[in-house]
Amino acid sequence: MTSILKVSEIQDPTNSNTALTIDSAGRVLMPVRPAFRAHLTTVTTFSTGSTIIYDYVDFDIGGDYDATTGEFTAPVTGVYLVLWNGLLDSSASATNYNVRFLVNGVGIPCSTYETKVSGQQYTQMSNNALIQLSTGDAFKASSGNGITLFGNGSTGNDNQSHLSMCLMG
Repeated sequence: MTSILKVSEIQDPTNSNTALTIDSAGRVLMPVRPAFRAHLTTVTTFSTGSTIIYDYVDFDIGGDYDATTGEFTAPVTGVYLVLWNGLLDSSASATNYNVRFLVNGVGIPCSTYETKVSGQQYTQMSNNALIQLSTGDAFKASSGNGITLFGNGSTGNDNQSHLSMCLMG
């Protein structure tokens, strides 16, 4: 037997908050799904082991990213998509660069490594990961060794340094 459920909105039972909408074309929207994107506004040097703090928040659905600490705190248990991009100043003396992802201060197996290309001023690094977080877990990106990342003002230019996350489910 086939069942068809025709609804345009699903709300939570306690507060009647809209959790899901379906428009007339069948597009599904989840307006309160936790997600954020933040980027650097200036050229910033991070010492070994320090948290990479993205000081400009482009958007933060749920308010779970703290631009003063650089941490995202998971509001619910689930799988999260992490997208990280960094434009590094390769004129520094380091020959290798490392960015680590940490959950509750512990490194997870998703680090990014890049070797300096001789004669180039810039090195582009990126990393994507699906990670499982529990409610209250703190996620952050950390400098595995000293790095200088370029910022791009308040415009959100994707070619420089940014961090994004969203709940997948």
